[in-house]
Amino acid sequence: MGFFQRKEIEMDNDNRTYYEEQQRKDRERKEQNRINYASMREAYLNWFISHRKFYKWVCETLNVRKDHITIGIDELLVSKDPHLNDIPLKRWDTMDCVIRSLAEYAGLKSWSLSDTVCVAKEMARQMIEEEKR
Repeated sequence: MGFFQRKEIEMDNDNRTYYEEQQRKDRERKEQNRINYASMREAYLNWFISHRKFYKWVCETLNVRKDHITIGIDELLVSKDPHLNDIPLKRWDTMDCVIRSLAEYAGLKSWSLSDTVCVAKEMARQMIEEEKR
């Protein structure tokens, strides 16, 4: 085995160590997110925090951004319903793929379509409030 081949193997070990460390950190982050999600959801289900506050926290945890919302601000602003129920549910459902993947990346395992809709509507409410300021 030549010098260059040995050097390559050593770098592979360094890369493997770095990769394993990143995997460990990722597992820890996901586990902490699951613990936080469970405690926040329990507080929400026991009426200690509001629906809005819970899903605002979920938006922040998942790093949901405005560009994840596929309904334009113009359409959101003309909505007469404070719960945005005058926008067809089908429109909110289309965001499931993106928001569900953010939830999975964050380590949240039990995710439903209704969670997606609540997260999307919370982000939409934040967009409306920001636009009205």
